[in-house]
Amino acid sequence: MHAYCFRSARSLSWSVIPYRCLLATALVLMCLSLNCGRTGTHSPDTLAPVRIDGRWGYIDPSGELRIEPQFTDAWPFSEGLAPVRIDDKWVYIDAAGRTVLDHSRDGKTFRSASFFCGGLASVLVDEGCGYIDKTGALVIAPNFPSCGDFCEGLAPARSGDMWGFIDKSGAFVIEPRFEGVGHFSEGLAAARTTAM
Repeated sequence: MHAYCFRSARSLSWSVIPYRCLLATALVLMCLSLNCGRTGTHSPDTLAPVRIDGRWGYIDPSGELRIEPQFTDAWPFSEGLAPVRIDDKWVYIDAAGRTVLDHSRDGKTFRSASFFCGGLASVLVDEGCGYIDKTGALVIAPNFPSCGDFCEGLAPARSGDMWGFIDKSGAFVIEPRFEGVGHFSEGLAAARTTAM
């Protein structure tokens, strides 16, 4: 018998739910429910990560295995690509399971990776957190200790110990003055400030 942990924006059924997987699934579902700049159409993005015998692969909506379980970790497809971890390195695969981005165009290895939102994905490289486009070009320099996905044209980014929001040029449009922030949805984002 296989232990499955199924990550999907369309299904909330699991056979076995380890705490780590439940937390990761909740975070992914939260971001997907906020839309994060997506149009709502998921043609190749209908493949969902599934864990079988400790490795991650992908199934289609009928439950048919489409990409063999071979990854240490895997996230949902978005904009035709999915970030997956192979041992300690993150890469992006297409719907056929082929690696299409295994490092930035200037040779930086992805230590962590997020899914694409609005044509950009946040990646962690040795220098910090930045953003790549679908060609692997680092379009926003890795100048942040932490950063999040773009939603409605803005992304959370940390400077020092505080969070603010950057635009797609990488400039802060809402200065870092919050202890914590959420993503924008319908023009609003949650933000936590220091108690006075």
